[in-house]
Amino acid sequence: MTFTLALLTDTHVRPEPVDSESAYPSDALQNNRLRRAVALASARRPDLAIHLGDLTHTVPGLPTHAAAVAKAK
Repeated sequence: MTFTLALLTDTHVRPEPVDSESAYPSDALQNNRLRRAVALASARRPDLAIHLGDLTHTVPGLPTHAAAVAKAK
């Protein structure tokens, strides 16, 4: 029996347009990297997909947190 698993972690979804909380210019690419990773994982049609954490970049209490969570959904 074969079981396939897609595992994602530290996706750090950001509100769009990308917020000014980015420490590095490459942070602006994070949402596109996530889209690509999800597309690659979905193409494999895994039996189970798990996200291990750090879904959004912003933390609760920051003004951009709600927008990042909404984008991640």
